[in-house]
Amino acid sequence: MHFYPLYTLNRGPIAEITVYGYSVIAEPERLILGRHENMEDPIILRSLGKPWQFLNLDIDNHSDFMTLGFASHSGQSIHQQKLAEFQKHYEISADLLQCPAVWPMDIKAKMAAKSLNDEPKTIFHPCSGKHLAHLAKCKIDAIDTKTYLQPTHPLQKKLLSLIQKSSEVEVMHLTDSCGLPTFGMPLKGALRMSQKLVKDDSDAARRLFELWKQFPRLMGGINRLDSDISEDLCGFFVAKEAADGLFLVQSLVPDQPITIITKLAGGYHPASTTLALWAALEQNKSPHKILQMLKEYIALKVREILPEDQTFHSCPVA
Repeated sequence: MHFYPLYTLNRGPIAEITVYGYSVIAEPERLILGRHENMEDPIILRSLGKPWQFLNLDIDNHSDFMTLGFASHSGQSIHQQKLAEFQKHYEISADLLQCPAVWPMDIKAKMAAKSLNDEPKTIFHPCSGKHLAHLAKCKIDAIDTKTYLQPTHPLQKKLLSLIQKSSEVEVMHLTDSCGLPTFGMPLKGALRMSQKLVKDDSDAARRLFELWKQFPRLMGGINRLDSDISEDLCGFFVAKEAADGLFLVQSLVPDQPITIITKLAGGYHPASTTLALWAALEQNKSPHKILQMLKEYIALKVREILPEDQTFHSCPVA
């Protein structure tokens, strides 16, 4: 993987902080911003793959708690409430969850959970909703719930086929930190998947976007950039945060399915993700009005987080 300087924070004329990674803005068959050599670089989908895991399950349920089936939730109170509803609806014991036991990702929720519990729980995991969705599908189809993580499980074999078909590239089967499969592939495959998803007119895809647009806070949480974009620019964009500094923004205009992917070399950092997205949008010269809308929105976010005693400089994309 090739990483490049994305932006610097300067004190006077001196670059005090330089953040590395990569960013691309693309529409079908055309790179708007980014390095063409990066298109063949490998990307690990991590949580960017959750929408396809949700599509693969194809559970016909429009309840709000189903949003957690493709969320990376912060473990806040609203998430805990809806996870409990999810469990109750499908009669799923938390003992069946095979994701790691952790404390909630949100710091306030973490402190509250520690005051009430002696040990971390699997239900606090950001991917617990995805695991519940897999268990729900196993119960609906009367298939084994004990081996749902395994590549040989019927759900996972079906998922591999879906990912290969959607990406149109060779994929590598990997294991995500939550225990479920994830996939490595050339970056061009991940872009293609996202752009094709916007044009998917299946019932499963319509349910997914319906939930994503109606319940963006369940997707991430309060003080989450992905939820902010999906809520404030509803109908135009959705966004998805993934582990280790990976972030996706996807336009929802079918005849203009523009995709933005940023990756931070140093891993997850909320402020750096916002600034990396801003660096890409600042350099974008595309006439697409929808990108100008996103640029104006992210500019407001940047004003909230940029230190007053430093200046921001995006690094040119060759």
